[in-house]
Amino acid sequence: MSKIDKLMDVVRIGGDDEGAGPVVIEEATDGSASGVKLHPLVIINISEHFTRIRSQNDGAGQTVLGLLLGVQSGRHVELFNSFEMVAEVVADADGKPLIQFEAEFLKDKLLQFKEVFPKLDLLGWYCTGTELTAQHLEIHTQMLSLGDSVYFKDSETKNLTLSEAPLLLLLDPTPRPHARELPLRIFEHHIEIVGNVQKTSFVTLGYSLASEEAERIGVDHIAKVSGSGGQDKASEVSIYLDTQRGAVVMLQQRIKIIRNYLRDVRDGKLERNNELLRLLSALCSRLPITTDGDSGGASFLENANDSMLVSYLAMVTKGCSAISEVLDKFPMVHDKGNRRSRAFY
Repeated sequence: MSKIDKLMDVVRIGGDDEGAGPVVIEEATDGSASGVKLHPLVIINISEHFTRIRSQNDGAGQTVLGLLLGVQSGRHVELFNSFEMVAEVVADADGKPLIQFEAEFLKDKLLQFKEVFPKLDLLGWYCTGTELTAQHLEIHTQMLSLGDSVYFKDSETKNLTLSEAPLLLLLDPTPRPHARELPLRIFEHHIEIVGNVQKTSFVTLGYSLASEEAERIGVDHIAKVSGSGGQDKASEVSIYLDTQRGAVVMLQQRIKIIRNYLRDVRDGKLERNNELLRLLSALCSRLPITTDGDSGGASFLENANDSMLVSYLAMVTKGCSAISEVLDKFPMVHDKGNRRSRAFY
């Protein structure tokens, strides 16, 4: 067990330990927060992060940490992506162990993501585990004060948007075998004053899965291939691509047969069959005509010019119609002006 795992298991939130503090888990109410839209890429990234670390440690699972990226509009949050976070166990001012992530690595990683995905902002962090501990609150406090860090006060980070209310996604890496729901929960930091005492809690938020076409194809491929248990089972996209590949290979083989036949007839190795040659000539006449050294660029350019010409003709026709409408209305306006002038005199 790593130092981070040992520290994560020290105090359970809401437990009976004296060091647990006033941290509890509450269920979300109707007026607490809007639901969160979670994309499959986030879950895949967290699972891959945990699996990779476990493989590197000879099958021993460890707690992994990372950050969540997405888009927030008011109380509506949509999580699109995530990346792992470098963390270490350090001693605080009182000499107690504390999990702290590397702010410089975090800043560099966020700047790289901002260049590729300018619309995504830092909206929270993720962690693997079965339940929350007091260390989750310590890490969450670091996330709340991240904007005040010296690493995010320079000119490079002026375009970075850090959420004032970061979320926490807790993924259980050892779910029940027959669980019908995903083994994850999303929490929101909540502070309230009860009897002049500050009460800190993590409020559970509801979430729903949202995916785009590319994500659905990827998830379908991963689910069918990785879940086949070594059997010959592929996703729909793999079956489609294999079919297309088979058709192209078959076409190439038949073209090769025709080419070899024509070469043998030309060299006198085979007897000339006029009927068959006429069929091949008819087949070749259906192909686009290309000149020597032209791979179809001239034909494509000609078709593009024809399409542009049709568009120009449509624009000219529309302009002529507008001019005709103006010419029809002009005499009516001109006659009304003349009547007013005669009435004045």
